[in-house]
Amino acid sequence: MKLSEHIYHIKEILSKGLPSDDFRLSNRHCYFIIKYIRAELIKQKLDTGRKVSPFNYQSIPCYKLEYKPITDCTCYTTDCKALQGVCNLPNIITDSSATSGLAIEGVWNIGLNQKYNYTSIDKLRNYKYTRTKKDSKTYFIHPNSTGQTLFVQDVPQLEVVFIKAIFEDPMVISELDCGACSKEDGSSCYDPLNDDFPMDASMVRVMYKMAYEELLGIMMKMPNDGSNNAQDINLNGK
Repeated sequence: MKLSEHIYHIKEILSKGLPSDDFRLSNRHCYFIIKYIRAELIKQKLDTGRKVSPFNYQSIPCYKLEYKPITDCTCYTTDCKALQGVCNLPNIITDSSATSGLAIEGVWNIGLNQKYNYTSIDKLRNYKYTRTKKDSKTYFIHPNSTGQTLFVQDVPQLEVVFIKAIFEDPMVISELDCGACSKEDGSSCYDPLNDDFPMDASMVRVMYKMAYEELLGIMMKMPNDGSNNAQDINLNGK
């Protein structure tokens, strides 16, 4: 189901009928609750060791990289330079059972069909001072002042990688400003107007119930001033 359909059904439940044009909850209000509940339900599954559907994952096909000085974390290379993302990597849902601590399926060099293993910055600091290195073509993710950065180790000539993960906010990857989602046909990583919302169908009924409870509480506290359509999310493509 598309995001617009989820929002429509939730509004219909809340209004006990077809939503009217002056419905007091905006699409943005509804989406904020939907994305929060989706992330919580997925995290609960992951933390209890249960598998989640591949449908929850999203892909960034051309995440651009550049080899430049390290500024966001302690130097771990001999020249204090590293291959890193051009733009911030969107937040990924945490997974306590994963080695990386994140719900990330992988980072790939598509041209070579090569998947990079996750590592930690502590391990890379140790590699810096050892003469006998294992294959260190790895990646790690580190927070910066405005988000987080993806680093790829020992592949300085690499220009882009393919990333597949469960992101906290599915819409964020459609708004990346570094060309990470640009394809020849002009499509994006995620199109909320035309693509299905990345959420396991088995979670939808629970999500509706939780969203109803959350949004009903918000509606009870909102003034009836009709001002909630400002800066709303456009789900009609107009």
